[in-house]
Amino acid sequence: MNQHTTESLWDAEDAARYLKASRSMIYKLGQTGDLPSLRVGACLRFDPAVVRAFAHGEIRGRPGGGFIRLDPKSRPILTPPGQLER
Repeated sequence: MNQHTTESLWDAEDAARYLKASRSMIYKLGQTGDLPSLRVGACLRFDPAVVRAFAHGEIRGRPGGGFIRLDPKSRPILTPPGQLER
């Protein structure tokens, strides 16, 4: 059985508060794929771990989903959507 933390997904307001950015900027980043997000109906939701990694420059989004984990000691590691190491 997998044991993961059960931290809830963030909405755009939560992500904006953490990144100290406007909510419209968060929607723009999510819609372009620059900040990886999950669409739930008409809403965007964000994995808190991904937002934190994005803020620290550890990852960047990829158009079409997923993200690139930036490792300063090696080549970027491509990660499929929804698979963030914790």
